[in-house]
Amino acid sequence: MSLAEPLSDPETTDVALVGAGPIGLELAVALQRAGLDYLHLEAHQIGHTISWYAPFTPFFSSPERIAIAGVPLVTVDQTKATREEYLTYLRAVAEQFDLPIRTYHRVASAQTLPSGGFRLTVESAHGVSKVHCRRLV
Repeated sequence: MSLAEPLSDPETTDVALVGAGPIGLELAVALQRAGLDYLHLEAHQIGHTISWYAPFTPFFSSPERIAIAGVPLVTVDQTKATREEYLTYLRAVAEQFDLPIRTYHRVASAQTLPSGGFRLTVESAHGVSKVHCRRLV
C-alpha cells in the first residue's frame, strides 16, 4: 500500500492535539483530567524540538517556571535544567499520566469540514490514515 492510500475509515475524536512538547503535554493532562476524548499526535519523539538544542544546554528559566502539569522539575544540583534533564522530565510526565501519545504520526494536512470540525491526514510507518475531529489544537 502506498502512502497515498488511506488505511481504513476515518477515526473520530472530539479533540486532535498535535505536538508533544511542553504545551502539548500540559494540554493533554488537562484534557485527560477533564475526561475529554482526544487523540494526541506527534511527528517525532516527545520534546523533539528541544532535542535540537546543543548537548547540556541550560534553560534560561528556573525549574519552577518550566514545570508542567503540577509535576515539580527536580535537577541534579537544584539549578536550571539542561536539555537532557528537561527531555527526561517531559518523558516522565507523559509516563506518569499514561498519556496515549502517538509518536511518529505526522499530520500531513488539516482541512475544515463544511459540517464543522476538521479532517486530518496522518502519515506514519503504518501508512496514511484519516482523523475527523471537532476541535484541532
